[in-house]
Amino acid sequence: MQACVPDNQLIRLVAGELTAAEREQVMSHLHTCAKCRHAWEELRATWELLGQADGPLPEKDLAPRVLQAATRSRSRKIRWIAVARVAATIMLAAGIGIVAGVLAPPTAPYATGATAVSDEQMIEMLGLDAMDAGTDLLTGIFEADHTGSDMDQEQAL
Repeated sequence: MQACVPDNQLIRLVAGELTAAEREQVMSHLHTCAKCRHAWEELRATWELLGQADGPLPEKDLAPRVLQAATRSRSRKIRWIAVARVAATIMLAAGIGIVAGVLAPPTAPYATGATAVSDEQMIEMLGLDAMDAGTDLLTGIFEADHTGSDMDQEQAL
């Protein structure tokens, strides 16, 4: 059993480009293989339709020019893709920076070197923890009666 004829061989047969020996070999296969014979008949019908078409024939150097144009177009496309990737990376980095700035905890506008102190530490530093009635003392200060001279002095200023 012979292997089927490649498509390019069938095209060359239709175009009349095979040698006599090649033509004989392909034709003998077409007599025994219905699949190849069907493909050859379709190619031959297409070839005849193309021969009836009015219009200019393509130039002989058309294929290399088309390939060259396709390659040039592809390289432009690749350059644009590279530029788009760089732009996307820059935009992503800027977006991450903005989000990090928004989500970062607020900081004091001026660094003072001070540290946070709890209420208990402040009471201890002021020495109020040694006083038995420290809270009563503070309460008394805020509840003092200011009906007299203190108010008058503040208004005079």
